[in-house]
Amino acid sequence: MPLVRIEISHLVTDEPTWLQEWDGTEVTTTRLPNADPEAGDLGDWGGYEFNEAYEATFSTWSPREVAEHIIDLQEGAGFSARLLPPDPR
Repeated sequence: MPLVRIEISHLVTDEPTWLQEWDGTEVTTTRLPNADPEAGDLGDWGGYEFNEAYEATFSTWSPREVAEHIIDLQEGAGFSARLLPPDPR
C-alpha cells in the first residue's frame, strides 16, 4: 500500500500524466492509464526518478517529508505535481 502518491502533469500540456508512489522502501513511477501514450517516461522529459540513494534517505523520513521533497523536486524541474489521497486498494 503506497504511503505517498503524487500526480505529475506533462511539462507541455499540463495534463496529469505520471504517478509516483512511495511505499516505504521504493519510489515507483508509472504513466497514468489515460495519459497520452506519446508522453513516454518521466525521465525523458527531465523529471526526477529516484535511485537507491534517495530511497535510503526517504526510509528515515515521514511520508509527509517524502511527499514535500518529491513535489519540490518535480516543481523545480518545471512540472506541476500534487499530492493525491491514499489509494483505496
